[in-house]
Amino acid sequence: RMKRYIKKGLALTLSALLCLGVLAGCGSSFSATDLVKGNLDLIYLNQYSSEYLDSVNLTKEEADQQYEDGIAVEVEYFCNYFEVVLDSCDDTIEPQITELYHKIYEHSKYEVGEETRNGDTYLVELTVYPIDIMQKVLEEDMEAFGTQWQERTAAGEFETEEAFETAWAQGIIDLVSARVDTIDYLDPQTISVQVTQGDDGLYSIDSNDFSRIDEMIIAY
Repeated sequence: RMKRYIKKGLALTLSALLCLGVLAGCGSSFSATDLVKGNLDLIYLNQYSSEYLDSVNLTKEEADQQYEDGIAVEVEYFCNYFEVVLDSCDDTIEPQITELYHKIYEHSKYEVGEETRNGDTYLVELTVYPIDIMQKVLEEDMEAFGTQWQERTAAGEFETEEAFETAWAQGIIDLVSARVDTIDYLDPQTISVQVTQGDDGLYSIDSNDFSRIDEMIIAY
């Protein structure tokens, strides 16, 4: 039943929500390194300083909403990736997936290095340690789960579409949740992140580079 789902499109949606114009800094004291770290700390860890909020012109409430918007995009990806049909599930499923990503995001790990400048473009060295939880579920848990699922459906356990879809979703949630406390990381990946100045004078992470970062944070 499960299928692979390309994340880049959703990552671009997320970058449009979070990194283009909104999460940006300007002025003579501008630091591309600080901007990259501040963006990622907010998006993945929901951590920020008052100085950072001032630099990107966000209130605490707006910053918290940015974080939740990012979680919502990840929930959408999870559902597409694992073929979870939220509209056919009961109302317990979406809050569980949302809370699951709150917990997974706490393990986001990256290191921001030096920056260099070429005209109006900055390059910031970034090392990401991809979270391995989804790969472990796929490689070590899904085969047994799939066999069990076939047995349950063959036995006629699910009398309604909602029962079927909810049970599938709950099973996936349980598999992933069981591995949250043992999250580890794949080999680190280092990239150069472009920070560019837009026509409005604000600096932001290049959207394609943000997509690359988002695809690396959690390895699917």
